[in-house]
Amino acid sequence: MLAFALSRTGRDAEAVSAARKAVALDPAHANAHNVLGLALGKVGDVTGARKAMTEAARLDPKTFGILREILPPVPVAPRPRAK
Repeated sequence: MLAFALSRTGRDAEAVSAARKAVALDPAHANAHNVLGLALGKVGDVTGARKAMTEAARLDPKTFGILREILPPVPVAPRPRAK
């Protein structure tokens, strides 16, 4: 996968872009989400990385299910209270 190769060579912003394209082309491809998560983590988008890796684990629990055990839950913004 291009995104993985870009990330391995330190071209992390390009890796994020390539991984986003891979996910858009095949949203059911668990490894694309995993690579996106790795790339987002390297550029400092921790929340985006967790979301992508959580999706990888959901799509392919046999391969990526361990991520559910090691990643903290993705924070959800609180809803405003009704007045």
